[in-house]
Amino acid sequence: MFVLVWTILSIAFFLYFFYLCFKTIGLVRREFGLGPALVLVIGLLSLAGKKPEEASQPAKKFAVWKFNSDSLVNLQPAKRKIIDKNLVFKINLYCTYGFSKTTNQLLPVSASCNVTGVRSGVKWVPENVFITADSSGTKIEFYVSGTLEWQLLNSTIRYEYKNYEGTIDADPIK
Repeated sequence: MFVLVWTILSIAFFLYFFYLCFKTIGLVRREFGLGPALVLVIGLLSLAGKKPEEASQPAKKFAVWKFNSDSLVNLQPAKRKIIDKNLVFKINLYCTYGFSKTTNQLLPVSASCNVTGVRSGVKWVPENVFITADSSGTKIEFYVSGTLEWQLLNSTIRYEYKNYEGTIDADPIK
């Protein structure tokens, strides 16, 4: 529920900021003329279109498992597990796995984590994603950690560190 309130607050701040910019441009145009108003509009648009520094850096690889594809009978379709769900968004974990040809042992191959839903005012930054086969060989154990950044007008207000652990049932070879 708090996430929904935070999202509404974030949208309200954005709309109020947009309203203030519109009123300010009108005041500048009335007091100083069209030229300074255009400079202000171009300046605001350039700030709004500016990419964060992290967006220009290459994406991090959160989990990399090297495997020999010849040792697999077949890769199973990726399994999705919702690891956090609230009224506004879901944090998803996708796992790919296969089975060894020789021992028929469950072999985790890769994992990734993403967010679906409305992400206004909240940003999920996954830091670690680990998957392993459990001792019975029928489930994949996972550990995901990351940071939930609470933002207002693209400024981070609070960092919330989150950890998720659990299992995913592995389908047998088809």
